[in-house]
Amino acid sequence: MNETRSPKLFIGTGLVFGVGSMLCNILAFSTPYWLQVWPRVGDTSFKNLGLWQVCIAGFRNPKDLWGKVYYGCWWIFAREYDRLRQDGILLPRNLVKIYQKNMLNVIFF
Repeated sequence: MNETRSPKLFIGTGLVFGVGSMLCNILAFSTPYWLQVWPRVGDTSFKNLGLWQVCIAGFRNPKDLWGKVYYGCWWIFAREYDRLRQDGILLPRNLVKIYQKNMLNVIFF
């Protein structure tokens, strides 16, 4: 039962999985739908959240004393959403870490 496996098999398998993971990462990096709300469950004021874009329909920031209501799809770093980012609603710490790791992965992979 002493079988020797060809190194070409391991290299080929690693290459296929490496290219597949790179394509999946590029697809995930470019899509605007990382999180999407199912309308029958939960709060539907956030429609979807992606790496670069967020769509909101009638969200009111509970920490905002002026009571501004947010509508529409915007770039996630737009001035419109400055207050939501400062309050940690739009970009929580764990999501920022995911952004950073994904950027480094796309740059160096």
